[in-house]
Amino acid sequence: MDHLRLVYEDDVLKLFWDTRAGYHIAEWHGFAKAERLRNPAHACVYASRERRSSCWLADISDFSVVDLEDQAWIVEHFYPLLAENGLRYMSVVMPVRVVAQLSARRVNTAYGVKGSIVFEYHATRSAAARWLATKDGSVRRGGEREGGR
Repeated sequence: MDHLRLVYEDDVLKLFWDTRAGYHIAEWHGFAKAERLRNPAHACVYASRERRSSCWLADISDFSVVDLEDQAWIVEHFYPLLAENGLRYMSVVMPVRVVAQLSARRVNTAYGVKGSIVFEYHATRSAAARWLATKDGSVRRGGEREGGR
């Protein structure tokens, strides 16, 4: 996996830049709320500003339910910042637990009503990557698309 570059790591998030695919991969683990969720989320925003892509792979297969206050923060602050940096397609690897799936879908649906990010849900990372491969992920610093990857 020499094409994955570690961008950020703590006990909640491992964030990679995939040099082949040209997008970030965020692996979320365990349970986090308030600042314990927001600090790694801000690392994602910073990374998306430094290396822009219209695509993002979010692996939440090992992540827990997000409480209502943090769901609102994600919808009102986190996703809009990612969208400002050019994100348009988020491929989500879903958790096995149904209650965690419902939490993720509730947040993404709430943002999707007013936002510009298209969410697609998958059972595996390989399926998530296949869907993103059908999208053009490259974005230049100013937000304009690059021709190719």
